Amino acid sequence: MNILFVCTGNTCRSPMAAKILEKRAKDANLDIKVKSAGIAAVEGSEASENAKIIMRDFGSDEHKTMRVSEELLSWADLILTMTNQHKQILLIHAPQYANKIFSLKEYIVSKSESKEDITEEFNDYPDIVDPFGGDLEVYRQTAKEIDLAVQKMIEILKK
Repeated sequence: MNILFVCTGNTCRSPMAAKILEKRAKDANLDIKVKSAGIAAVEGSEASENAKIIMRDFGSDEHKTMRVSEELLSWADLILTMTNQHKQILLIHAPQYANKIFSLKEYIVSKSESKEDITEEFNDYPDIVDPFGGDLEVYRQTAKEIDLAVQKMIEILKK
């Protein structure tokens, strides 16, 4: 399965999500290929310094930003955005992929068999908070939020 994470600049949330999913999928013996991109990314930049620190915890801080493209959208079996606004932008510009575009938390809620498994956070806060400009603790909180969602996603994909 090919999964694409999408955020704004592809310097914080989506690359952290990609590294977290790569690690969790490997640990769960799932064959998942992961990429990330940004709606407004400047091609070829590095992840933010704090994102790189987080990414190292999940295996590697190597990352070059990519802008969302037709090629990436076509490659992906599942496109997961960090916010509902990102999802809406993709739906406007690439409606042909509507059946595989979800916000990350929306995907978890919609695919979970047991709604009791879903924490209030998934229902009350539908977006992944953007840590850009924050200190390392803000990035750690965002990574924790993403990791919780990714672990739920792994449970869903294993079924």
